[in-house]
Amino acid sequence: MSNQDLKNYPQILKIEDDGKIIALDKNGRVNTELNTHTINDNEEYRVFGRLLYDDYRRNSMSRYERNKETYDEDRRIQSRPEDYYTDRDRERDWQQRDEINKRKSMTKWLSIGLIILLIVVVIFVVKACTTHDDQQNTNSDNQQTEQKEPSNEDKDYVQKQSDDIKQQIQETKDSIQNNKEDTQSKLDQLKQKINDLKSKTSDEQSQKVANDYQDTADNLDKAQQERNNGNESKMQEELDKVNSKLDEIKNKISEWFNK
Repeated sequence: MSNQDLKNYPQILKIEDDGKIIALDKNGRVNTELNTHTINDNEEYRVFGRLLYDDYRRNSMSRYERNKETYDEDRRIQSRPEDYYTDRDRERDWQQRDEINKRKSMTKWLSIGLIILLIVVVIFVVKACTTHDDQQNTNSDNQQTEQKEPSNEDKDYVQKQSDDIKQQIQETKDSIQNNKEDTQSKLDQLKQKINDLKSKTSDEQSQKVANDYQDTADNLDKAQQERNNGNESKMQEELDKVNSKLDEIKNKISEWFNK
């Protein structure tokens, strides 16, 4: 080492194998107090007046050591799998993607087919249920139609009972007009006769006749009440309604039961 080098201080002259640092301090004196294993910034400032160790270590490194991170990054990039991506690899990837697309397309059409099949099944089931309901309704309508038509026995029974009921209505009406004492008894007997007709017939036409007779009995009730209240004009109105009702019943029986 030349005298010229010793004039340049502070500087690190040498680092021993055990880490001892041989240097010229900030005053130009030789200093061996520092060691690479224990050196810190405070000691460097105390001995050198500035930081020297990092610069010395960096200047002492080889080119590879100084640029190790850059070299390692370049090596990592160069060793990436895509750097070795060949035409065969590209073709294989293309085939795999093509197979995936074909499977997706097949799955799509299968789904559409299943949806169409499901719609057809639903339509078939709905149609079958509707047909069944229509058939049931038709059968029910037929049964109701059959029930509407009275049997010959019912016709005879209704006509016979009707004659008796009309006679009782006339007798009750006369009893109301003449204010007889047995009027209420006649009303009760008339109502019982009408109830018997309703209970012993099931066809629609017979029931309508019985209901009309029931309305007539109600008019007689009202006429009796008006008689008791001394209102003869109101009484006569109710008795007139009875006459009109009897005419309607006579026409219905003639239409329905004399065929």
